Amino acid sequence: MAQAAPFIFQGLSTAVGAFGQFAAGQAQAAAAEESKQIALTQADQLDTQYRDELASTIANIRAIRASTGASPDSPTSRAVIAREEKVSERQRRTAVGSKRLQASQFGRDAQVFRSGAVVSLLGGGLKSLSSFARAF
Repeated sequence: MAQAAPFIFQGLSTAVGAFGQFAAGQAQAAAAEESKQIALTQADQLDTQYRDELASTIANIRAIRASTGASPDSPTSRAVIAREEKVSERQRRTAVGSKRLQASQFGRDAQVFRSGAVVSLLGGGLKSLSSFARAF
């Protein structure tokens, strides 16, 4: 039995190490999932912000045009508003799309961390079993 003790301790040490790696991988996966949710929330906030800013800009254009006596439906007013809408829409889509891509990457990272955690646990478990087998 004394000859088996080093193998038993090695097996226990390997099992504990594997569980620690598993727990660390799970924690990294949870952090990545949280980052994903934050990025999705930021994407929604950016979308709302850009839409609000566009509405405000259009209201200001109409107010300025009306204060000068120009018709809000004049071809010039429509052209200026259309240009602002086009620019704002492009900026909004770029900013929101970027945040959504970031969220997607965080989601993929979480999957990798979870998979790595499971592999670490299985690998450590098998290694510890081989140590226990040598003990007996």
